[in-house]
Amino acid sequence: ETDSSSGEMRDSQNRSWAVRATPILLDASKSPGWIIGLNDVSALRQAELARDEAMQFVSHDMRSPQSSIMALIDSHRLDGGGDLPEEQIDKIEQYVLSSLDVSNSFVQLSQAKAVEFKLEELAVGDVLEVSVDEVWPQAQLADVDIFNLVGDAHVLRVQGDFLLLRRAIVNLLNNAIKFSPRGGQVSLSVVSLEGGCRIEIQDQGPGLNPELETQLFKPFVTSHHSLGAHATAIGLGLRMVHVVAERHGGRAGFLKKPNTTGACFYMELPVRP
Repeated sequence: ETDSSSGEMRDSQNRSWAVRATPILLDASKSPGWIIGLNDVSALRQAELARDEAMQFVSHDMRSPQSSIMALIDSHRLDGGGDLPEEQIDKIEQYVLSSLDVSNSFVQLSQAKAVEFKLEELAVGDVLEVSVDEVWPQAQLADVDIFNLVGDAHVLRVQGDFLLLRRAIVNLLNNAIKFSPRGGQVSLSVVSLEGGCRIEIQDQGPGLNPELETQLFKPFVTSHHSLGAHATAIGLGLRMVHVVAERHGGRAGFLKKPNTTGACFYMELPVRP
C-alpha cells in the first residue's frame, strides 16, 4: 500500500497551491493510479505574509522610538527630576514624531493594499499640483525649493484613484525633501512614454545605498546612505508607492542619472489614448 503525499507549489502567476496525491488501486495486478487534489491557498499565504510584516513592525520598528523615550525619562529621574533640559525635550519630540511617522506610513501601506479602487479619469498634472501643494510647508521648513517641471502633463490622462496616486507622489516628494540639504532643490518632472508616462522626482541628497538597490520597495528597507530617525517610515513609504503603481498597471523604480547628485525615484503609469 502506498501512502498519500502532499506539498505546496507556485505557478507562473505566483499563486500558491496545496497539492495532495492519493493512490488508488484500480487493479491489483497493475501499478496504482493517483488522485491529485489542488487547493488554491494564495489568500492564506498573503494573510500570513501580512501578519509577519505586522509583527515585525510592532516588535521592532514601533518599539524602538518608544524605548528611546522611556530611556530619556528614566535618565531624567536618576538625575533627580526637575525641569527637562531643552536638548532632552527636542529628543523626545523627535522620537514621538518618528513614531507617528511610522504609524501613518504603515496605515497608508495597509490602505494601498486593501482599499477598493475609486477609478476616475484624471489629468496627471492635476494630481502633481495637489501633491506639491501638500508638501510645500515641509519644503519651506527644510529650506528646500521644489521645481515643478511637469510641462504638458495636464494633457496626459490616466484612469486611477486620485487619493492613492496623491499619497504615492507625496511620499516620494517627502522623502526627497528629507534627504536634500538646506538650500537644496527637488525637481518634479514628467516624461511621455509609448502608452504611458513616467513621473520623476530628483533630490540632492546623499544618494542610494548600492548594497540595497536590489531590495528597494520591499517593506522595512530604506535606500539612502543617511537614514536618520525616519528610516522605517521611508521604507514603508517606498513600499506603498510600489503597491499603488502596480495596482494602476504601472511600476515604480529609481534611475541613475549621469552628472547628478542624490536619488531619482519614479512611478510609471499607463495613460489613456
